Amino acid sequence: YRPDTRPPPAPGPPWRLDYRLSTAPDGAVYVSFWQADLRRWSSHNIFAKGGSGNVGRLGFSVARLEFDRATRTFTRRPTVMAARLAETSWNMGATPSGANGGVNTDPAWQHGLDVDQATGRVYLAVGSSGRIRVYRSDDLGKTWTYRTIRTAARINGRSEERVSRNDGT
Repeated sequence: YRPDTRPPPAPGPPWRLDYRLSTAPDGAVYVSFWQADLRRWSSHNIFAKGGSGNVGRLGFSVARLEFDRATRTFTRRPTVMAARLAETSWNMGATPSGANGGVNTDPAWQHGLDVDQATGRVYLAVGSSGRIRVYRSDDLGKTWTYRTIRTAARINGRSEERVSRNDGT
């Protein structure tokens, strides 16, 4: 038996949803959104990712739109996947048993975007696998770095409430 070592087929057009907008000090607009690069997509089950074999990449992307006042036209700069997520069962949309009353907390719905009006620094907060990461870009959204937010300290013996997989991750 010889395993098939050919690369998987290239994903089709990216599946994007849950847009956020934020303006920059120079008048540009940043747009963030959930993106899944899927090989196939079903119009009958629009939120299904089709399993890990169907997924090229999962994450949050950001695009910068610039408006030229003289020509009254928009220019979209290249879209950058700022926060690539691992293809875990959590990020693929599985509802962890006993988590959040069985409500699916798919990361596609958990992000925020903001721009510091004094510096132009772009921030993208992402919830994934029970954690929060805050990404930032200082070069107009071309490159991104992140920090993971620490778990809150116990207050009056109570811990922070968060949804996590059964294995604690």
